[in-house]
Amino acid sequence: MFIGPLMGGVTNVLLPVLRDDFTATLGQVTAVVSAYMVPFVLLQLVSGTIADRYSRGGTVTGGCAAFAASSALAAGAPNIEIFLAARVVQGAANAFVTPIIMATLGDVVPAPRLGRALGVFTTVNTAGLLLAPLLGGAFAETNWRLVYVLLTAVCSALAAYYAWWYRRLPASGQPDKGSESTGLAMLVRGLANRRLALLCAAGWLGYAGINGIPFIVALHLEAPLQLGAAQSGAVLAGFGLAGMLAAPWGGRAADRWGRRTVVATGTLGTALCTVLLGAAPGPWSFAVGYLVAGGAAAFMWSGLHTMAVEALPAQRGGASSVYNTFRFAGAACAPVLYTPLYAATGAAPVFWAAAGASLLILVPMSWHSPATAEQQAEI
Repeated sequence: MFIGPLMGGVTNVLLPVLRDDFTATLGQVTAVVSAYMVPFVLLQLVSGTIADRYSRGGTVTGGCAAFAASSALAAGAPNIEIFLAARVVQGAANAFVTPIIMATLGDVVPAPRLGRALGVFTTVNTAGLLLAPLLGGAFAETNWRLVYVLLTAVCSALAAYYAWWYRRLPASGQPDKGSESTGLAMLVRGLANRRLALLCAAGWLGYAGINGIPFIVALHLEAPLQLGAAQSGAVLAGFGLAGMLAAPWGGRAADRWGRRTVVATGTLGTALCTVLLGAAPGPWSFAVGYLVAGGAAAFMWSGLHTMAVEALPAQRGGASSVYNTFRFAGAACAPVLYTPLYAATGAAPVFWAAAGASLLILVPMSWHSPATAEQQAEI
């Protein structure tokens, strides 16, 4: 399901254009990122419970319809305040789409083929990250509002498709309506488990680090490096492209040499590349550094995601939900952490701070140990 990361990432490359078009302050324009991420993070704690208790098909269809309506609102927004309101609705809508589709795959795909299916799901999501800056950059050169007109049409079509598709699912593909677990209870139980709590900390640091700086990258490319929106979009897309190409190799390496080894290697590579971004003398060297950082980050995330799925085999869904909540919370916090630093000192210290956040992942990883057979039923 590419629409979630596409909707979240398309705005990064548009930030300089939005700032000029709305005559917005730096704080207002970077709030566009948090306005999407905060409701997305918080509502994931309840979206799964709602979908299980009522209807996954209705939940996903409603989420896509909300995507369409909020995209139309963004396309016609007369000021930054209305645009921010549209972004809040988009983030909330994604909480009721992407996680629910992932849960549905677990219902309808046989266990021997589930890994392959989730691999395709991950690739499609990464394709959204790759396409977002290219699409945003292309429309920024003409009329940025047209990208939201296009997204309105795409989301409307997806709402109709999922309404039809979910009606065709067999009974085995429908949720268990007897579950009484709440998102808050799941969060508390998850954090009570040491292994999962350490992975949540690592996930937060990763998304507050390299995955939290695309909006700063877009601003840096536009001002000091003097790139247009389309060129900036191509640089931002390079990060996603490298991730798509490197992720399968990262997964194989995690199986062969161990999860923590791959996480440590990817983390060190990511931190080094992020530090060097601050010293890049021109757009070409910056683009190469950001591309390599995307590949290194893919290795880091391959190891972390595998460890999260394995942390609590008896409750994979709950563990994944808690882990993902903390991951995306890091991205939601990034604008709050980095915008004042960028305004005061420029981009280089932001890149150094993001590199430091990445390096801190090594701390929880040094304390993490795999679950034993006796521990698998915890929480």
